[in-house]
Amino acid sequence: MHISRAQGTVTYPAHFQLVSAMNPCPCGYHGAKHRYCTCSPKEIQKYHNRISGPLLDRFDIFLSLVPVSMNTNAAKGPTSAELRNQVIEAQTMQQARYQCDDRNATASLETLKNKGNVSLDQIQLVEKCAQKQLWSNRVQVKILRLARTIADLNGAEHVTDEALWEAMTYQRSPLLKKEGKDVVLIAGRNRER
Repeated sequence: MHISRAQGTVTYPAHFQLVSAMNPCPCGYHGAKHRYCTCSPKEIQKYHNRISGPLLDRFDIFLSLVPVSMNTNAAKGPTSAELRNQVIEAQTMQQARYQCDDRNATASLETLKNKGNVSLDQIQLVEKCAQKQLWSNRVQVKILRLARTIADLNGAEHVTDEALWEAMTYQRSPLLKKEGKDVVLIAGRNRER
């Protein structure tokens, strides 16, 4: 990881995962059900334009969040221990698949094609959607990696169409759709080579 400042640049060997968040607009209320947004469309667009396309290209997952009342009962989901076991099983599958320290997050397109159990039809579907969504090659590979990981978490040997569609759904940037909700950006694990 490179950190550049006015006094110089420092390089640290590191694996990292970046998680970032932002409001939907400068006032924070665009699209809110119980508040009124005071921002003009031009201000909102200017706010979104502060994040460059090349930076957005490096995020794997885009999630839109909506406010939840403290009085609302949360839906029962898996416990932390259950999720941990699911992740350990997925990591074990990846280690057996690649026979090395590689994981889905760092697998090349060729590795995904050869060992990732991604079908040619699925790759062509991503390419077709990429033309409409104007996704770069980087984004297309990230979608395939994410789909492979979703399939692993579900215990599937092959990438399912459902996993692929879910991965593509996470890549649709709410910043571009202007949905008006808080946005969480998650960049995959990166490493310097």
